[in-house]
Amino acid sequence: VNIEKLYINKGKVDLKFENSGADQIIVDNGLIKKWDLDIRGSKIYILSHGEGDFSKNYDIESKVKADATLLEIFNVLISKASGTLLGSVHNYKNFYEEDYEAKLVSNNLTMSSDYMPLLLTNGDLLVNYKKKKIILNKLKAQLNSGTLLVNGEVDISRVIPDINVRYEFKNAGIPLLKKSSITFSGKGSFVGKTVPYTLGGEFQIQKCNIVNEITDFTGGENIVK
Repeated sequence: VNIEKLYINKGKVDLKFENSGADQIIVDNGLIKKWDLDIRGSKIYILSHGEGDFSKNYDIESKVKADATLLEIFNVLISKASGTLLGSVHNYKNFYEEDYEAKLVSNNLTMSSDYMPLLLTNGDLLVNYKKKKIILNKLKAQLNSGTLLVNGEVDISRVIPDINVRYEFKNAGIPLLKKSSITFSGKGSFVGKTVPYTLGGEFQIQKCNIVNEITDFTGGENIVK
């Protein structure tokens, strides 16, 4: 198995890979004779190394480092992103099981969305996948003002995922119709074992600054922008 060509160009990411003809992955009747993938570019690399036998025991470690601008391609909710993403995947088979585990880390993530009024900066992110559970160990980010903290897990072993996620806003500032703003704190959860899931929380408004005309709130536009 060989990757002949791979081109990626997005923001700071620039990858132009063309195989020189060397075999990267060789598997013969399940036996891994060679598993050595090393692709590097500007602000990105993809590494994968493995050994073993697919019919018995095997171990494959894959790692990716890339600029977060790639999120703009793969997630329609994200309009702008920057920072560094570190990802790893461990595929394995042993005497007990065959499975995989994954991890995604960032400590300087910035994201914005056309669907939300919040700009996330200086994001500190740690997400793990293990035993059919997505575990959000930590998401801590600065907002336009204030901070957001999120943690929890999603069990995807069921047909309908079991969600248990907790969030907390501290002195969070949100713009209203571009001119006005509101500052609040509070915490809550997004939970449930079946749809519809339950979104709950308790908030304290600390400051509300309204400078719009009354007609701005009755013009049919979204209030939060």
